[in-house]
Amino acid sequence: MIALAPFHVTTPRKIELKLPAPVAQDLDLYRRLYQDTYGAEVAESDVVREIIRAFLDHDDAFRRYKEVARSKPMSRRGHAKDAVVPKAVLSGGDASPQSSG
Repeated sequence: MIALAPFHVTTPRKIELKLPAPVAQDLDLYRRLYQDTYGAEVAESDVVREIIRAFLDHDDAFRRYKEVARSKPMSRRGHAKDAVVPKAVLSGGDASPQSSG
């Protein structure tokens, strides 16, 4: 099985992206692999979206950052206010306050 689960039933969305030639060639090759594996043609934009989703879903530091950021109140711009994440959280350590007594 390939790293991406089937996703060929989606709502289309247009994106614009400039890729270096070697990355574009790999993207074409991955689309062929997807078609050979699941028997369905998929758009480049759908493959890019799912690769980004898979990358973000498996990035432990990002997942921890996202959890902390979601727990902060949101600013008017939609960003977590003061979303400073302790380095220990990003590295997987315990960032909870230590009691001194």
